[in-house]
Amino acid sequence: MDIRPASHFSDGNVSLSVEVSNRGDESAADVWASARLGESEAASVKQPLLAAGKSARFELEMGPPPPPPGEHTVMIHVHYSDLNAYPFSAVAVIPVVTDAADPTPEQVEAGLDAVVIRRKGKLTLTLDGPAEGELALRTELIVPEELAVSDPVRNVVAPPGKSRKLVFRIRNLSGRAGSMYRAVAVTDYVDGGRHRSVATAGLVGIAGRRDIFAANRTVWLVAAGLLAALFVLIQFVKSGSFRRSG
Repeated sequence: MDIRPASHFSDGNVSLSVEVSNRGDESAADVWASARLGESEAASVKQPLLAAGKSARFELEMGPPPPPPGEHTVMIHVHYSDLNAYPFSAVAVIPVVTDAADPTPEQVEAGLDAVVIRRKGKLTLTLDGPAEGELALRTELIVPEELAVSDPVRNVVAPPGKSRKLVFRIRNLSGRAGSMYRAVAVTDYVDGGRHRSVATAGLVGIAGRRDIFAANRTVWLVAAGLLAALFVLIQFVKSGSFRRSG
């Protein structure tokens, strides 16, 4: 699914428009979007069917933004299923500005890595702190529903001029082998009384099943040798070549 969100702030309220395009080769069923901004949550109506190559637009009303004014990030999940009712989801984010835009650069830079897992693994976020002074940061990692994160929200202090790494433990709940899933880390902080928000994306790939023979080659070869030896012994006994003396 291709997700293209847009945010709007008017009359003290935030609203979203989320366009979802089906880039697959088959129809998707029960397509809908949900969003979260601070403590506010909203969900769209469901689109019963979205044919391949077609798009749908979902409108969500988020209400007033959380204080203080500034730049915030809206977290979005798109939910759908295939025609066999197998569920899928995807995540996206969109910034929203609730005051006059501040031309000063961000005090914090963030980068999220990519990882390939089977059942579980680790995803690392690198945070580069401000040039001067400390900043209190709140970071949240959002992932599709096929994955789960242990301890997704972290509150840390960024020291000046240094990098800090946050490691998130990821579990595969229902991700399919060979699939890639987008994860997004959102880091919020207050600078000079103004809210700032930095979002960065990473990837979680799901590895295929391990080749059982390749992973246990020595064990299989030893077992095969023992079976072969046992077979020869059985044939030797049956042929009468082995006789008891006496």
